[in-house]
Amino acid sequence: MRRILFTLFVFAATLPAATVKGRVYDQSGAAVPRATVQLVNLVDSSQVYKVTSSGDGSYQIESVVAGKYEVQALAQGFAFWRRPNLNLQANSEVPLNVILRVGQIQEEMTVEGAGESRQSGPKRIRVGGNVQATKVVNMVKPVYPAQARAEGREGTVTFMAIIDKEGNIKDLVEMTGGDVDLANAAREAVLQWKYQPTLLNGMPVEVSTMIDINFRLK
Repeated sequence: MRRILFTLFVFAATLPAATVKGRVYDQSGAAVPRATVQLVNLVDSSQVYKVTSSGDGSYQIESVVAGKYEVQALAQGFAFWRRPNLNLQANSEVPLNVILRVGQIQEEMTVEGAGESRQSGPKRIRVGGNVQATKVVNMVKPVYPAQARAEGREGTVTFMAIIDKEGNIKDLVEMTGGDVDLANAAREAVLQWKYQPTLLNGMPVEVSTMIDINFRLK
């Protein structure tokens, strides 16, 4: 029995392995050091290979067992990057560069109106995100719709938006699908918001943002 086990161990240790290598860049083409790059086996998620990019953004993951993987990359200030379904063959070298985008920011505003809420139950409180309210140079406050106020309607309208290189809101998409009146009032105001352009290595870039507009009655 010992002889059989020893033979299997030697066979596994000598299996030809794959290598994945490349560089991590930002949107401007500059190298991103100290980024975490990892391979996660899609069949056995406990099998993970992880490295950190060097000063010039280069990374190299060696001795990877052949199989199907997801490549993931993350660095401070940047959004999570992933590439699923990377098939690695035995004894192969795969070049793969990573381009990271600036991380997502988040804004939140509460609109209060005079009236009595007729909705019961616990209120959801949303906490978290990298709030950068100082980036907003013109934040138009929505007007609480009169009919919604009279009917005691409250709610939170959540948008996903892109802030372009000039700091303007574009591609505004409602994520909640709730009260139409509240959503229309929020949209009309948010489309007028103006941001300071987000700079990456001195160059303006587009960034994504989550915007919460809370309509609450006093």
